[in-house]
Amino acid sequence: MSPGEIYVASEILSTVQQQTYTTRKKKPKLHKLIVVSREEFNRGRYAIVIPVTTKKIRERTGLPNCVLFKGGEFGFGEDSIAQAELMTIILKAVDIDWTKGIVGKLDDLKMRQVMEACKHVVSVLPPN
Repeated sequence: MSPGEIYVASEILSTVQQQTYTTRKKKPKLHKLIVVSREEFNRGRYAIVIPVTTKKIRERTGLPNCVLFKGGEFGFGEDSIAQAELMTIILKAVDIDWTKGIVGKLDDLKMRQVMEACKHVVSVLPPN
């Protein structure tokens, strides 16, 4: 598992997603996840990912914490937004649908944009 690889989240729903499903009577769309943690950290059971959504594209486009992907790019079927503020740790064995494998891979330029969005979200101290 390497930075920039894109996977599909598994169908195992978190508690919040289960509540949404029960309330709305429809199953939520499965998110794609972009790996942002370093390869050496991904050798264990966990990885850090950013979820991608297809909702509220207009409102989120241009926000410093979001990165836009056009449909057809990097395995995204429709316009999508990576939301760096939702960066999270996942248990790889449970939270990824391994039957789908890697569904895309970001190029260096797009990965830099994702990491800039991450830097906007977390406090990064200037070098001494």
